Amino acid sequence: MRSAIPAFLAAALLLASCADPERAAARAVRRAGPAQLRADAARLSKNVFAAHGPRLHVLRPTETPASFQQLMPQSVNAYPDGFALTLRVRGRLRSGIYIMPAGLDRAPSVANGEQFTPLADGIYWFTFGH
Repeated sequence: MRSAIPAFLAAALLLASCADPERAAARAVRRAGPAQLRADAARLSKNVFAAHGPRLHVLRPTETPASFQQLMPQSVNAYPDGFALTLRVRGRLRSGIYIMPAGLDRAPSVANGEQFTPLADGIYWFTFGH
């Protein structure tokens, strides 16, 4: 019976971490390194918008840097002021990690009920589609 208690606690901790994707994302950002993510975002932004112009661009997995891929996004969208790495989709609601390119030191543009919560310098938890 004693061995069942640790297994139960482990399951409860696993469920608790799944219940708070923002906290899990913050841990993943710390592991990946905020400075590396922002440096990769700066390089990628320059390349994407030089080639495609100033609009939204959906990136293929082969276009994303390894630092982004290790966060295991469902999709990556490039915007002129940053990259939205979608980690969770529920109906029309999307949420995940928003990475501002290094050197861009303002908060992301907010429109239509979008929300941004800081996770690290220049990196936010986003919610789109309210």
